[in-house]
Amino acid sequence: MALIGVVFALIIAIGLAVVRTFKVPVLNQLAMLFISFFRGTPLLVQLFLLYYGLPRVFPILIHMDAFTASVIGLTLHFAAYKAESIRAAIMAVDKSQMEAALSIGMTTSQAMRRIVLPQAARIATPSLMNYFIDMIKSTSLAQQAVLRYGYHLNVSRKLPVSVHSRIGSNPSLLLSLNLTLTQMHEIVI
Repeated sequence: MALIGVVFALIIAIGLAVVRTFKVPVLNQLAMLFISFFRGTPLLVQLFLLYYGLPRVFPILIHMDAFTASVIGLTLHFAAYKAESIRAAIMAVDKSQMEAALSIGMTTSQAMRRIVLPQAARIATPSLMNYFIDMIKSTSLAQQAVLRYGYHLNVSRKLPVSVHSRIGSNPSLLLSLNLTLTQMHEIVI
Protein backbone atom coordinates (compact mmCIF):
# COMPACT_ATOMS: atom_id res chain seq x y z
CA MET A 1 0.00 0.00 0.00
CA ALA A 2 2.76 2.43 0.94
CA LEU A 3 4.97 1.58 -2.03
CA ILE A 4 2.16 2.18 -4.52
CA GLY A 5 1.18 5.36 -2.72
CA VAL A 6 4.69 6.78 -2.60
CA VAL A 7 5.23 6.36 -6.35
CA PHE A 8 2.00 8.11 -7.31
CA ALA A 9 2.41 10.73 -4.57
CA LEU A 10 5.86 11.62 -5.88
CA ILE A 11 4.56 12.02 -9.44
CA ILE A 12 1.69 14.25 -8.30
CA ALA A 13 3.98 16.19 -5.94
CA ILE A 14 6.51 17.00 -8.66
CA GLY A 15 3.72 18.29 -10.89
CA LEU A 16 2.25 20.40 -8.10
CA ALA A 17 5.66 21.76 -7.11
CA VAL A 18 6.50 22.81 -10.67
CA VAL A 19 3.09 24.48 -11.07
CA ARG A 20 3.57 26.32 -7.76
CA THR A 21 7.14 27.33 -8.62
CA PHE A 22 6.27 28.80 -12.02
CA LYS A 23 2.98 30.27 -10.73
CA VAL A 24 0.85 29.09 -13.68
CA PRO A 25 -2.25 31.36 -13.29
CA VAL A 26 -5.23 29.02 -12.84
CA LEU A 27 -3.29 25.87 -12.03
CA ASN A 28 -1.41 27.63 -9.23
CA GLN A 29 -4.68 28.49 -7.48
CA LEU A 30 -5.95 24.90 -7.89
CA ALA A 31 -2.65 23.53 -6.58
CA MET A 32 -2.81 25.85 -3.57
CA LEU A 33 -6.39 24.71 -2.87
CA PHE A 34 -5.40 21.04 -3.17
CA ILE A 35 -2.36 21.46 -0.91
CA SER A 36 -4.22 23.50 1.73
CA PHE A 37 -7.10 21.02 1.87
CA PHE A 38 -4.97 17.90 2.18
CA ARG A 39 -2.48 19.49 4.59
CA GLY A 40 -5.22 21.10 6.66
CA THR A 41 -7.40 18.05 7.31
CA PRO A 42 -6.44 14.92 9.24
CA LEU A 43 -5.66 11.78 7.26
CA LEU A 44 -8.36 9.84 9.07
CA VAL A 45 -11.02 12.34 7.98
CA GLN A 46 -9.76 12.17 4.40
CA LEU A 47 -9.89 8.37 4.39
CA PHE A 48 -13.43 8.34 5.76
CA LEU A 49 -14.57 10.97 3.26
CA LEU A 50 -12.99 9.10 0.39
CA TYR A 51 -14.34 5.67 1.29
CA TYR A 52 -17.69 6.49 2.87
CA GLY A 53 -18.56 9.98 1.59
CA LEU A 54 -17.69 9.96 -2.11
CA PRO A 55 -19.78 6.86 -2.97
CA ARG A 56 -22.84 8.72 -1.68
CA VAL A 57 -22.12 11.68 -3.95
CA PHE A 58 -20.89 9.65 -6.94
CA PRO A 59 -22.77 6.31 -6.98
CA ILE A 60 -20.35 4.86 -9.53
CA LEU A 61 -17.73 4.70 -6.74
CA ILE A 62 -19.86 2.39 -4.58
CA HIS A 63 -17.86 -0.62 -5.79
CA MET A 64 -14.48 0.90 -4.85
CA ASP A 65 -12.86 -1.44 -2.36
CA ALA A 66 -11.22 -0.28 0.85
CA PHE A 67 -7.69 -1.04 -0.34
CA THR A 68 -8.08 1.24 -3.36
CA ALA A 69 -9.63 3.99 -1.24
CA SER A 70 -6.75 3.74 1.24
CA VAL A 71 -4.10 3.94 -1.48
CA ILE A 72 -5.81 6.94 -3.09
CA GLY A 73 -6.21 8.66 0.28
CA LEU A 74 -2.60 8.11 1.29
CA THR A 75 -1.39 9.19 -2.14
CA LEU A 76 -3.31 12.47 -2.14
CA HIS A 77 -2.47 13.25 1.49
CA PHE A 78 1.26 12.75 1.12
CA ALA A 79 1.40 14.34 -2.35
CA ALA A 80 0.36 17.62 -0.74
CA TYR A 81 3.15 17.42 1.85
CA LYS A 82 5.76 16.28 -0.67
CA ALA A 83 4.80 19.05 -3.10
CA GLU A 84 5.74 21.74 -0.61
CA SER A 85 8.97 19.94 0.22
CA ILE A 86 9.90 19.65 -3.46
CA ARG A 87 8.91 23.27 -4.11
CA ALA A 88 11.17 24.39 -1.25
CA ALA A 89 14.01 22.30 -2.69
CA ILE A 90 13.51 23.85 -6.14
CA MET A 91 13.55 27.31 -4.57
CA ALA A 92 16.77 26.40 -2.72
CA VAL A 93 18.62 25.80 -5.99
CA ASP A 94 20.47 28.99 -6.86
CA LYS A 95 18.79 31.12 -9.56
CA SER A 96 22.10 31.39 -11.40
CA GLN A 97 21.82 27.67 -12.25
CA MET A 98 18.66 28.33 -14.26
CA GLU A 99 20.14 31.48 -15.81
CA ALA A 100 23.27 29.58 -16.87
CA ALA A 101 21.19 26.80 -18.43
CA LEU A 102 19.07 29.32 -20.32
CA SER A 103 22.18 31.20 -21.49
CA ILE A 104 23.60 28.10 -23.20
CA GLY A 105 20.39 27.63 -25.18
CA MET A 106 18.32 25.24 -23.07
CA THR A 107 14.60 25.72 -22.89
CA THR A 108 12.98 26.25 -19.49
CA SER A 109 11.69 22.67 -19.38
CA GLN A 110 15.11 21.27 -20.36
CA ALA A 111 16.79 23.39 -17.69
CA MET A 112 14.31 22.17 -15.08
CA ARG A 113 14.75 18.51 -16.07
CA ARG A 114 18.52 18.49 -16.52
CA ILE A 115 19.81 21.12 -14.12
CA VAL A 116 17.37 22.24 -11.42
CA LEU A 117 15.40 19.08 -10.58
CA PRO A 118 18.48 16.83 -10.06
CA GLN A 119 19.91 19.37 -7.61
CA ALA A 120 16.52 19.80 -5.95
CA ALA A 121 16.19 16.02 -5.62
CA ARG A 122 19.41 15.92 -3.62
CA ILE A 123 18.15 18.69 -1.35
CA ALA A 124 14.69 17.13 -0.91
CA THR A 125 15.81 13.52 -0.34
CA PRO A 126 15.94 13.62 3.49
CA SER A 127 12.46 15.10 3.85
CA LEU A 128 11.03 12.80 1.17
CA MET A 129 12.43 9.78 3.00
CA ASN A 130 10.78 11.02 6.20
CA TYR A 131 7.45 11.33 4.38
CA PHE A 132 7.89 7.82 2.99
CA ILE A 133 8.49 6.42 6.46
CA ASP A 134 5.48 8.39 7.72
CA MET A 135 3.40 6.90 4.90
CA ILE A 136 4.41 3.39 5.97
CA LYS A 137 3.31 4.22 9.51
CA SER A 138 0.05 5.70 8.23
CA THR A 139 -0.89 2.46 6.48
CA SER A 140 -1.74 1.07 9.90
CA LEU A 141 -4.21 3.92 10.33
CA ALA A 142 -5.69 3.14 6.93
CA GLN A 143 -5.92 -0.54 7.77
CA GLN A 144 -7.64 0.02 11.09
CA ALA A 145 -9.91 2.85 10.00
CA VAL A 146 -11.01 1.94 6.51
CA LEU A 147 -10.38 -1.76 6.15
CA ARG A 148 -11.84 -2.85 9.48
CA TYR A 149 -14.89 -0.64 9.13
CA GLY A 150 -15.00 -1.63 5.47
CA TYR A 151 -15.66 -5.17 6.60
CA HIS A 152 -18.80 -4.05 8.42
CA LEU A 153 -19.83 -1.99 5.42
CA ASN A 154 -19.31 -4.92 3.06
CA VAL A 155 -21.39 -7.15 5.33
CA SER A 156 -24.20 -4.59 5.43
CA ARG A 157 -24.09 -4.27 1.63
CA LYS A 158 -23.92 -8.07 1.28
CA LEU A 159 -20.77 -7.79 -0.82
CA PRO A 160 -18.00 -10.42 -0.75
CA VAL A 161 -15.17 -9.59 1.62
CA SER A 162 -12.37 -9.92 -0.91
CA VAL A 163 -10.43 -7.01 0.58
CA HIS A 164 -9.38 -8.88 3.69
CA SER A 165 -8.11 -11.92 1.83
CA ARG A 166 -5.62 -9.68 -0.01
CA ILE A 167 -4.56 -7.80 3.11
CA GLY A 168 -3.75 -10.90 5.18
CA SER A 169 -0.05 -10.96 4.34
CA ASN A 170 0.42 -7.19 4.49
CA PRO A 171 1.55 -6.79 8.12
CA SER A 172 4.62 -8.98 7.63
CA LEU A 173 5.27 -7.44 4.24
CA LEU A 174 5.02 -3.93 5.67
CA LEU A 175 7.29 -4.79 8.60
CA SER A 176 10.00 -6.18 6.33
CA LEU A 177 9.65 -3.22 3.97
CA ASN A 178 9.87 -0.80 6.90
CA LEU A 179 13.04 -2.42 8.23
CA THR A 180 14.63 -2.44 4.77
CA LEU A 181 13.81 1.21 4.12
CA THR A 182 15.01 2.26 7.54
CA GLN A 183 18.38 0.66 6.78
CA MET A 184 18.46 2.35 3.35
CA HIS A 185 17.60 5.69 4.97
CA GLU A 186 20.54 5.33 7.38
CA ILE A 187 22.91 4.44 4.54
CA VAL A 188 21.79 7.36 2.35
CA ILE A 189 22.00 9.91 5.15
